[in-house]
Amino acid sequence: YYFGHPETVTIPRYIEGVENVCCKGTFIPDEFREALLQAEAFGLLSDQPINVKGYEVTPLDFTASFVQVMIKRVLSSGLKTPVGGSVMIKVTGERDGEPVMYQYAGTARMREGTATPAAVGAEMLAKNEINKPGVYAPEGCVPPKKFLNSLIGREGFGDVFITVQEKLTGEII
Repeated sequence: YYFGHPETVTIPRYIEGVENVCCKGTFIPDEFREALLQAEAFGLLSDQPINVKGYEVTPLDFTASFVQVMIKRVLSSGLKTPVGGSVMIKVTGERDGEPVMYQYAGTARMREGTATPAAVGAEMLAKNEINKPGVYAPEGCVPPKKFLNSLIGREGFGDVFITVQEKLTGEII
């Protein structure tokens, strides 16, 4: 499913040659994803306030609070649910007129997937490894190889898989 993330706007702005970026995601288990789609269909993800017994409440605020209650109930019931999430980034294009594809996939818990990259970025700022003045999206100022190597090298970050597909010429080494 498509979802809004700023990278669809910022990546083409900062990385030369990139023309199209889309973000897709889903939730595990399938039942949770289906429940969220139903909630959206019923207007329960709206940020437009409604009056409930004299109080202004947005359906989104109610849904966010209710989901937390339901998660606690599911976890206390003993039902086995997957912990964590996954990400996949696929880049397709051409190099020297030939098709090329890079694909990155990883699994991690929310902490590793969100907080750890922010901490690595903060460390890089503190060490003056990011020294571009002003305000930028990460892809506009963070040295990508140094950042990714630091991130991947962290204990407990999660599993990372990278696939490269390109036309080979000459001998296979």
